Amino acid sequence: IALKRWYRNMQTYVASFAYLRRQQIRWDQRSITRESSTARELRELLLSSRRILCELETAVNQTQSPRQKQRRSGAAVTAVGGTTMLGQQLPQISRLEMNKRLKLRSKTSGPGMGGAASSASMAAGEADSIDMRFVKHHYYDFLRTMYQLLRRDGKRVRSRPRKHHKKQQRSQKKLIQQQQQLADQLEQRWRSSTLN
Repeated sequence: IALKRWYRNMQTYVASFAYLRRQQIRWDQRSITRESSTARELRELLLSSRRILCELETAVNQTQSPRQKQRRSGAAVTAVGGTTMLGQQLPQISRLEMNKRLKLRSKTSGPGMGGAASSASMAAGEADSIDMRFVKHHYYDFLRTMYQLLRRDGKRVRSRPRKHHKKQQRSQKKLIQQQQQLADQLEQRWRSSTLN
């Protein structure tokens, strides 16, 4: 389980769903006056990915040592290779980096971004259906993999004895040994007193 990697990947999905939803809503507003089912589905996927991202961030923050927390809390704003780090926040991915990672067909148009859109939906400004299927498929695969790893490692953790149980067992053994020694000492004293 690599929480920080999962967090970084989940940021990519959040950004992708947000980008595709914005694109779809713009198209909906130009073409129809209401939100389409595609935009609603993208909203649900965006909310789902945001919730999981928050859970991952909480898990990452709770698994850090006090030294790491102290180091991060004293950090000022720094920028590292397109990734921004603010105070106690984990690194955030820029939209450009997200587009590079997922290789979306409907990348934001800008200087140096590449070729023209070939599909009619992209020409009309609608979110690319291939991009949506691609991102959704990879998102569900990612969630399935996370679930399988968590189940597998959860079983492994439950099957091995916990440290505090070992400590309890050791302390119980010591207590039993001490009681046995006291009983032996009392028995020896009793025997010596009865012999005299």
